[in-house]
Amino acid sequence: MYIAVVPLNIKYNDFAIFVGEYMVKRHENCFVDTADTSVFGKMVSANERGYNYILTIGEEEYESKSVRVMRKKKCLGVYSPFMALVVMQDKM
Repeated sequence: MYIAVVPLNIKYNDFAIFVGEYMVKRHENCFVDTADTSVFGKMVSANERGYNYILTIGEEEYESKSVRVMRKKKCLGVYSPFMALVVMQDKM
């Protein structure tokens, strides 16, 4: 499973890095895009690189310490990092 973590603003980078490290510790291939570029560019880049899932972190997710799980441009829901991993594994 290939996962990209995309914070919607640089102020969410620390939580995005935490989520990325969590995924790597569970033996998942994960890339955290902390570049100061547009969200659209990050999403296009993740899709072009072939990531199965994109986890986005906006204000709502940051405040609730959760992630929005996206697959093929479809939102699967908002979950804690642990539950996101369960959902992604279930969909594979």
